[in-house]
Amino acid sequence: PDNSLLSELSSVMPFYDREIDLVVFSHPQKDHIFGLIELLKRYKVDNIMFSSIDYQNSFYDEIKKIIEEKKINKIEAKAGEHINLGETAFLNVLYPFKDVANLSVQNPNDFSMAVVLNFLGKKFLFAGDAELKEELELANSGLDIDVDVLKINHHGSKTSSSEIFLEKTTPEIAVISVGKNNPYHHPSDIVLERLKEIKLFRTDINGRVKITTDGSELNFKTQY
Repeated sequence: PDNSLLSELSSVMPFYDREIDLVVFSHPQKDHIFGLIELLKRYKVDNIMFSSIDYQNSFYDEIKKIIEEKKINKIEAKAGEHINLGETAFLNVLYPFKDVANLSVQNPNDFSMAVVLNFLGKKFLFAGDAELKEELELANSGLDIDVDVLKINHHGSKTSSSEIFLEKTTPEIAVISVGKNNPYHHPSDIVLERLKEIKLFRTDINGRVKITTDGSELNFKTQY
């Protein structure tokens, strides 16, 4: 929940490249959107995709204001949305199952957008802070959620990464995005035990994680 997003971007993008094709944010909690405020101000963003649930948050309000001021194309996220990213890559939205625009919610985690990035046939699943409720809905939906790489939900919290969800997703590689010495004590030992047979990276230990593929093998490189 700070502006480190900008320095991280400068580490993976050329300094002269100030345009971003698509920004996706899973849900409007501070630790998932704060850095987007300065990003939207400093970069030319062509498209932004999110579920515009009704959730009172000053940072969320600021982002929506900037979107309108800069006339950024907004894509309302709901299951079935398909974003073509080129000849060999596309993004599919799996969740939420219905349009939740302006729906008043108490726990935005339960409405985290879940997307699958498919590149050369290898699949990467990102589901924000999805907890057990959403995981069960996805697991029982009949959707194909068998993936190669899984960004672990909710920073490795014990309220996520249920056994049924991991059984359905069967990732070869898992990545936990988590702050070092965070006050929530993420990731949970329970979750780490469930992930013990999976190749695991953690941003608090490994820093940036880069995963590439030629469509056959997955390759990875970490900052530390």
